[in-house]
Amino acid sequence: MSAPASIGWQAMGGHTIATEMEETSVKGMHYMDVRDDKGEMTKAALEIKFKRIAVLPPIGKQNRYPALDLTVIHAGERGARARSAMMALREG
Repeated sequence: MSAPASIGWQAMGGHTIATEMEETSVKGMHYMDVRDDKGEMTKAALEIKFKRIAVLPPIGKQNRYPALDLTVIHAGERGARARSAMMALREG
């Protein structure tokens, strides 16, 4: 396995775990049956991503805290329905 990417503190100009996961390719899919808001059964597809990342503490705390070597797992629904649900949450 390759060495983990290093992520610095967002305020210091490094990038975040979220941006690192956006750049990561989908490693697998999981399909499930769910009920929509009308009670009808529908299929949902989850995209699974994972990546080893070394998360660095803020610059002022690096001498007191070590970098953390984490495995980040990210799952999100594939398709337009997921985007419309997120928009509904933001509006509400």
